[in-house]
Amino acid sequence: MHALTRLGVSALTVCAAVTLLPSGAQAATTTVRRDGPKGDPYSGEWRLSTLNGFAFVSPGFTTSGFISPGLTVKCAGATLGGKVDSGGEAALDTGVVDKCEDRAGGVQVTVRGLPYKARVTYAPFSPGPIPGSPDGELMISHFQISIAMGTIAPRFCNYGTPVTVRPHSLPLYNRDNPGRPDPADETQVSTRGLALTLLPGSGTFCPPSGQLQAVFQVRGRPEIGIPGSFGQKLYVTS
Repeated sequence: MHALTRLGVSALTVCAAVTLLPSGAQAATTTVRRDGPKGDPYSGEWRLSTLNGFAFVSPGFTTSGFISPGLTVKCAGATLGGKVDSGGEAALDTGVVDKCEDRAGGVQVTVRGLPYKARVTYAPFSPGPIPGSPDGELMISHFQISIAMGTIAPRFCNYGTPVTVRPHSLPLYNRDNPGRPDPADETQVSTRGLALTLLPGSGTFCPPSGQLQAVFQVRGRPEIGIPGSFGQKLYVTS
């Protein structure tokens, strides 16, 4: 069974008040480029799309004397989109989660709380990059998902972090980094192990927390190419 969810822009204006700073002691100079380390600076639309699927995994737990086996939702893929400028300031405001299911069958996954304020930062790690370590980070203000299980009377489990909590820092790897999580020739952002907790509005018997398991490739629009395509590989330098 397939579940296709299109994501729109939320009215959460509080998101705009979140200040995103690199996790290191000082902000590094950042340039988002086309293709590679000597490519032209890139500003425009960007897209983060998963390599080899998207999953949310929660371990078993006990509630009200009942033992739950936990929750494992696997999806064929996910895509987030928005805009980025060459200095690293960015936003994510649209996306798709496609073909999701759990142990019992098809489920629907929706990303909540859009738009997300974001920032790409090159090499925020002190004293400097170590071979195979991330080349930088993607900071996002928050991340929230809703999982709907069942069709006649669906049960909703909502996970994430409030907007007021410290932004998430996700490791970013350039396409030529030998330590990138997926062998694909793509600049990548990893959400493997990103912890999310249960949010208000959830139904009963929802696990209290879980982790995202996904690696996203990062692309922009080519200068010349098929209209609407995201065939432009990106790269992050100082």
